[in-house]
Amino acid sequence: MDPLLIVIVVILVVVIGYILSRPFDNLPEAPIAPSQESDRLQAYQNMLDEIKSLQRERNSGGDIEAIEKQINAKKQEAADLLRQINPSLDNESNS
Repeated sequence: MDPLLIVIVVILVVVIGYILSRPFDNLPEAPIAPSQESDRLQAYQNMLDEIKSLQRERNSGGDIEAIEKQINAKKQEAADLLRQINPSLDNESNS
């Protein structure tokens, strides 16, 4: 083959390869599937219900320190779930 033709073909292959690889350079973050998001929302609501139940139990008496530790742990879990549901909340709180 003619050397000029080889150079042109190599350049075309490199350019086409670069153009085709562009979509893979900066992949957007995969959105959460609706079913996963609704499951997380349901888990968050359940966590809030557990916190309210523990608060009622604390107000009615019982081992206040142990219940308070459980409430704080549940609040932390609920905050983690909320950050998973809406990651922008975590960015706002760090600002």
